[in-house]
Amino acid sequence: MITQHNEFYYFMTFKKVKIDQKKEFPRDQIRVCGDDGPDYPLLEFKGFGSRPIKEIKSTDANYPRKVELIQTKLEALIASTANFMWMVFGFPISLFIDENGEEWQFDHRHLLKAMVINNWLHAPIAKYERKIIDESVDGHEVINKLSSNSVMTLSGLFIHSIDGTDNAKMKDYYVISKCISNDNIPRTKKNIEILMDVAGVNQRFPCQNQKGTIGTIRNHLLENKKPSQRVFNTSKHEYVDWVKSHTLFGLNNRSKVDNVLTYHKVLDGSFTYRYANDILKWCFAAWMKKETIRVCASSKAECEVQIESDRQEMVQALKDILDNTVNWYISWVEDRFHNIGMKVTLPKVEMDQLPLELWWIPQIDGEDKDEGIRQPL
Repeated sequence: MITQHNEFYYFMTFKKVKIDQKKEFPRDQIRVCGDDGPDYPLLEFKGFGSRPIKEIKSTDANYPRKVELIQTKLEALIASTANFMWMVFGFPISLFIDENGEEWQFDHRHLLKAMVINNWLHAPIAKYERKIIDESVDGHEVINKLSSNSVMTLSGLFIHSIDGTDNAKMKDYYVISKCISNDNIPRTKKNIEILMDVAGVNQRFPCQNQKGTIGTIRNHLLENKKPSQRVFNTSKHEYVDWVKSHTLFGLNNRSKVDNVLTYHKVLDGSFTYRYANDILKWCFAAWMKKETIRVCASSKAECEVQIESDRQEMVQALKDILDNTVNWYISWVEDRFHNIGMKVTLPKVEMDQLPLELWWIPQIDGEDKDEGIRQPL
């Protein structure tokens, strides 16, 4: 049923006005507001305006946006803007203003093409500048480090992700790897997930059965095993010197600060469970003596993602051994008592109960070179 309200809305949505080409596009004929445009994670709306068509420059940084024109979309916009008619509730051409004041068109290229074909002289524009993320937001360092090119690239991906079509394909997001390389951002899982989020990956693939697609994108972006210029403390003399220079740590001796017994492990990704068993053996020996141990670990890897992976795998190995060996055996003993009619509940060993301080040597660009990194257990 078509109500009077619906008829009014239909009329207002498709209402057109003729635009005088002898002067700038009239601001009062733009009947939308900034909130009608995309809510960009990286961009801030700065108002509407008018620009001569010939002065609008398209960015070549917006790599993921499709280069081919969608003919049906172009034809609809050509018809919509014929005879200098403007749909008053249409959203203008989006321009990004960089730190030098240069303006770059990064969206609505079909609209611009249609206006050129119809001989428009002035176009309505929506102005955007990059957001500066404050320190209270997790990942602000990575986001604020992005170049203008990367901001436009990721914003282009974001548009594709939320436009309600299937424009954004899984492989389109692989361009995030280019942003990481161009802007010298450490290729860690955390950094990659931050950039995937602002690129709209989670909005594009929100369903539970699409988690595999998100994982495939993440794994592709993590694939970089080549030596990096953004890591340090990877050679033997580097990490030995680092440990020796910090009184809180030591090479298998006691700390000069608090007399805690310290150990050091160098992870190489091949013997993770053996290393984890060593750490647990030290823990249980210290437990019997009512002491605490401090383990300081580094990685032999020469790229950020592998260093990060070595750290994560070590923590996971410790948990797996506790759950699948120690706690499994405790549960087995409980079952034996149950079989003879005795209900016995024995305490399980949780990670945070271990007499262990686990620390990482800083090795990735952005980490404080003088401070150890405490691993929560």
